[in-house]
Amino acid sequence: MVSKATRKMRELGYVPPRETWTPVDEALYGVETLFNLPEEKSRRLLLDSVRYAVGLWYGKSKWYHVYCNEFDFKPGDLKEYSDLEKVPLVSHRFFKAYLEGREFVDWLLGVSLGGVERPRLGKGSPREDDVVDIISRRWLCPVYSSGTGGRFSFIPKDRVTYMRSQYALGKMGISEMLEHWYDESAYAYLCGPNPSKTNMWVGKVVKLM
Repeated sequence: MVSKATRKMRELGYVPPRETWTPVDEALYGVETLFNLPEEKSRRLLLDSVRYAVGLWYGKSKWYHVYCNEFDFKPGDLKEYSDLEKVPLVSHRFFKAYLEGREFVDWLLGVSLGGVERPRLGKGSPREDDVVDIISRRWLCPVYSSGTGGRFSFIPKDRVTYMRSQYALGKMGISEMLEHWYDESAYAYLCGPNPSKTNMWVGKVVKLM
């Protein structure tokens, strides 16, 4: 049974048209539950979605292609579920290693898939916030960490990826984790910071404390 929260997210446009689905979308949107799938089915969906995502990045991202080569890994190596441990993972510290000014633009375009247009910037060295504001008007949905470790992580996402993450959070947080006491006749709101403003939200909370 599909919960009211899940239906509402679909009505709001979090779920793309089925004819555009990739294996990643099939694993996320094509199941009624994320926590109670048969093990065999969940493993198949995971393998298919990871294989698709890795193949996409390997084929379109120069830096990830080179990174995989350092581990002597190719997407074709993913033949069965146990092969998933072979996928080269990117440390969270990588997203704290961005540079400043115009070099930030180069870093940002380098970690994005091909086809992203370079923004037009004014003279001088632009501030990071200025770069983010300009690119956000075109394709970027910026996501930040809290920054409590001394430097916040900056993860650029496109609109599709951003909507997937928000759908997954809403489905897990409301539709499934709270399903045993969730009242179908009521509305629930998952309160938390906007992922694009996490660093600012945490800063205000700490200030209030």
